[in-house]
Amino acid sequence: FFSHAALLRWHSIITYHAIMCVGVKGWMLLALLGVCRSGLALPSASLVRVGDDCMSVQVDTETGAYTVSSGGLVWLDNSKAFYAVSEGGKQCTTTNGCLTLSKASQNNAGRLSHLKAAQGAPDTVLTFATEAGTAVEFSFAQGTPKDTDSGLLVFTQTFPQGLRGGNVNGQNDVGTAFPAFDLSSKEQAADLRSWVAQSQSRGEITTPSKQQGGGCVSGGSPLVVFNASLFTAVLSPGEHFMETGQAVPSKGFGHLFAAGVCGGIVNYPVGYSHSTILTYGQGVRATMMAWGNVLLEQSGKPRTTLDHPTDMSLTHLGYWTDNGGWYHYLCSGECLSNKTKCPYECGPGWSMERVMKEVKADWKTKQIPGKYFMFDSWWYPKDGDPPANASHPWPLRSHGGVLDWTPQKVSFPDGTVDWLGMPTFLHNRHFAPSNVYRNDFDFICEDKLCVPQDAKLFEHIIGNLANWNNFVYEQDWISFVMDNSETVNNSTDVGRKWLMVMGEGAAAMNNTIQYSMSRSPAILQSSEIPAVTQIRGSGDYSPGGDQWKIGRTSSLYWPLGVVASKDTFFTNVTQPGCPRTGSSCIEPNVEIQVIAAVLSHGPVGPSDRLHWTDRDLTMKSCRADGLLLRPDMPVAVHDKAWALGFEPQGKNDYIVWQTYSVHGGNHWHYLFLAETPGAVDLTRSDVGDASAYVVVQTMGTGPSSPPVVLDDNHPLHVRAMPKTLPDGRSPFAYLVAAPVLGNSGFAVLGEQGKVVPMARQRVASVQVASGSVRVALTGVEGETVHFSAVAVAHDNTVVSATCHFPATGTATFECQAATCTCT
Repeated sequence: FFSHAALLRWHSIITYHAIMCVGVKGWMLLALLGVCRSGLALPSASLVRVGDDCMSVQVDTETGAYTVSSGGLVWLDNSKAFYAVSEGGKQCTTTNGCLTLSKASQNNAGRLSHLKAAQGAPDTVLTFATEAGTAVEFSFAQGTPKDTDSGLLVFTQTFPQGLRGGNVNGQNDVGTAFPAFDLSSKEQAADLRSWVAQSQSRGEITTPSKQQGGGCVSGGSPLVVFNASLFTAVLSPGEHFMETGQAVPSKGFGHLFAAGVCGGIVNYPVGYSHSTILTYGQGVRATMMAWGNVLLEQSGKPRTTLDHPTDMSLTHLGYWTDNGGWYHYLCSGECLSNKTKCPYECGPGWSMERVMKEVKADWKTKQIPGKYFMFDSWWYPKDGDPPANASHPWPLRSHGGVLDWTPQKVSFPDGTVDWLGMPTFLHNRHFAPSNVYRNDFDFICEDKLCVPQDAKLFEHIIGNLANWNNFVYEQDWISFVMDNSETVNNSTDVGRKWLMVMGEGAAAMNNTIQYSMSRSPAILQSSEIPAVTQIRGSGDYSPGGDQWKIGRTSSLYWPLGVVASKDTFFTNVTQPGCPRTGSSCIEPNVEIQVIAAVLSHGPVGPSDRLHWTDRDLTMKSCRADGLLLRPDMPVAVHDKAWALGFEPQGKNDYIVWQTYSVHGGNHWHYLFLAETPGAVDLTRSDVGDASAYVVVQTMGTGPSSPPVVLDDNHPLHVRAMPKTLPDGRSPFAYLVAAPVLGNSGFAVLGEQGKVVPMARQRVASVQVASGSVRVALTGVEGETVHFSAVAVAHDNTVVSATCHFPATGTATFECQAATCTCT
C-alpha cells in the first residue's frame, strides 16, 4: 500500500503560499511576523475594519455593506448591504425598503461574556429601523479567544423592543439574515473550499457556491471555509442553538448564505440578542478545535473525560441490540409475513430476556469480556405497537412514541429486577401524546408528541430502572421532535429547556446521555450540557453500508466536547439464518467496523447472532478484562484530506484519518486511509514532529509491507484505493507510525494484534536510554500479550517478546542491541 518516494512538491507549495500570501495562508507565520494586528488605515472615513490582517470584516457605516477578507482577498461578501428580519408575517429587508439604516455607533458592550473587544477597540453597531418603527441593531466585534493561535469575529443582532410575527420563511430557513454572504461572488480569486455539518451525516467538500448544506433545523452549522494552504474560517451560532442557525443557502433570502434566528420563531422577547461567531486560524483541525473551545468556554462545560468514571460504554466492551444488529426487532420483519423463515429464537419459549442471558453465557464461554448490554426500543411499549400473542410472542416494530418507559412482559418476563446481572445502556424515543407520565410531570403536548419540560420526569424514569444498573440514557428520535413539534420550532426557549432538563435529570441519576437521530441545533446545544458525552456520528448501522465513515462527524463532535458513536456492527461477515432478504446480514468490512469504533472513542458494541461473535476480531479492541485500548484523542480527518479537496472535481472525497498515543512526550500516530481516488503522499511533518518514524501496516486489504522509515528524506507514498473490491470490501490501509526513540536505536511498535498497539490502557510508561528502551505494561493476571519493536540500527529488524502478566498485573518489555525481552 505504501512506499518511499521523493515527494516534496506538496510541502514546498504550502511553504510558498505561507510566505507569499501574507495574512491568508499561515496564522503562525503571521503571528511571528507581528502582522496579525488591528487598527490598519482605511481609504475612507466611513469604512471601519474589525479584526486583523489574518482576517477582518470591513464595514461601510454609510451603506451597511461589509466583506470578510484575509490577506487582501475577499472570502465572504456582502457588498450589496443585504440585511433582513421578518416582522408582522412578512420579510423586511434592505432590498424591499422595509429595513433602513438609521445610524452607526460604537460601544464596548462585549456581547458574549468571555469575549472582549480586541485591544480595547469598540464594537461597531449599525442601527436599522423596520417600516413599523422597530429598532434592530447589527454589530461587529473582534473577540479574544484563549487560543492565541486563532482569531474570532462576532456578529450580533439585537432586538431592543423585541419582534413579533417573525415566522415567515419556514422552520428550516432563517427569519433574519446577519451575517449574510454571497458565497459565489469572490470564490475565483480566493480559491476556497467549504464543508457544512449536516447533522449526523458526512456532508460534502465543495466550492462555497455549490454548497447545499441544509438549513436551520436540518443542518447548516458550522460552515467551514478554507483555502489551499488550509487557512480556515468556521462560522456558527455562538449561543441560542436550538432556535438559531444557518441556511446554506437561504431560499427565502435569495439563495444567499444567511445566519440568524430560525424562520419558525414567531416572537422575539424584548432585548433578545443573538451572536454568530467566526473563528479563524491555520489548519482545519486546529481551527475547529479553537472554535469548539470558544463555545465550551462560554458554557463552562469540560470536554468528556475519555476515561469516564461512570459511562462504561466509553471505556469497556459491550453487547448491542441497536438497529442493524441481529436482535433488533428480529421477529418483527419479513419473517412475520412469511416472506422468509423466522430464526429459532422467534419460536415458543424464547424471549429477549432468554436471548440476552444466552449471549452473556456465550461470551463468557468464548472469553469475550463484555461488561454491559445495550437495549434498543423493542423492550418498552410504544404508541401503535401491534399486540403480541401466543403464536408470536416477540415485540413487533412500530414508529410511535413511548407510552411507558418500563419493560414489556413479552420482552423481559422478569421486569425490572436485576435478571441480567450486568449494567445497561438504555434507549428511549420521543414521548407519545398518550404517555402515562403526562399528568404527573410538565410537558408541552401536541398532536404527534409531548415535549418534556421537567427534570423530575427524567429522574423518575431513569430511577425506576435502577435495578438494571443503567448508566447511559440514549435520547433517540431527536430529529422527529425537531421536525414535528410546532412549539419547539416557534419558541425561543422550549427546545433548549427540553434538552437542558434532560441533562439535569440524567446527571441527578448519575447517567450520561447519548443523542441519536440528532440535528445540528441539538448537536451544538450539547456544548452546554455536561451529561451529554456522545452523539451518534452517522445513521443507523446497515450491514454492508458505509455507516463507518465517521471521520468528519468525529472532527466536529470532539471540539464540542463529545465523542462520535459509530453504532453497532457485526464481527462476522455472514450471520446464518438471516430472516431479511437481500444482503442485510452480510458485513464485508468487519475490520473497518472495529477500527472506526475503537478510534472514535465511542461505544464498541458488536451485535452478532448468538454464538456468532468473532472473538479474535473483537479482542483487537480491548484487554482481557474488557477495558478498551484507545488512542489519546478521538479520530479526526487529517488536514491532508482537507487539502486534497482541491483536487479536480470528483476526486475530493479522500478518507484520511489520524489520531495518536503519547508517552514521555513521544507520539505514536495511527493513520486510516480508505477509498482514496488517488495516491496520498505524506511527509514526515504531515505525520508528526518526531525526527523519524517507522511505519507499518497492521491491518488492510492489500499485501503487507515491511517496516519503512519516514523522515525528511523519505516521504511516504500510499497508493490509490478507489474501487470496492470484488468481495464487497472497501479497500483500506491502517498504518502505525512509531517514533524512532532518541538514541535508543528502536521504534516500539507495541502490542501485536490490537487496533491501538500503544494505548495508555496498556502502556504505563516508556523510558529511553542510549542503546535501549524500556516499556512498563499493565494488564490482567493470566493475560498474555505479544509486544514488538523495530531495531532501526539493525536493518529495521522486527524483534518481539511475549509478556505474561502475574498477579500484580504489571510487566516490563525491554529492548537492547537487536533483542527484546519481557519480564
